Amino acid sequence: MTTPVWFITAASSGFGREIALQALQRGHTVVATARNADRIAHLRDAGAHTLALDPGDVVKGGKTIVDILTGTGVAEGKKLPVRIVLGTDCEETIRGKIKQTEGILEEWKDVIRSTDY
Repeated sequence: MTTPVWFITAASSGFGREIALQALQRGHTVVATARNADRIAHLRDAGAHTLALDPGDVVKGGKTIVDILTGTGVAEGKKLPVRIVLGTDCEETIRGKIKQTEGILEEWKDVIRSTDY
């Protein structure tokens, strides 16, 4: 059986903190985030992977996510995406991974194509 992995945002207090602690107590893997990583140091000490993560404008993000999931507002007339990329930091990360993947495809092109009929 695989160990569950929890990705918990706003883990510095309230429900996020308690869910992280409960999951850790059960032997689960926890990735805990907060705007200030110092505020989740206790979770790191308890075994969690921690990450400072500023989600940007949560009001804009919340509205955008609801628009996307309901096909209204900014998402009207668009298909539901497989991934929702919000914020320039996410966009830069995804573009970097795309560039890296293109490099791998180019380097291994002969091997990749060697299995064709």
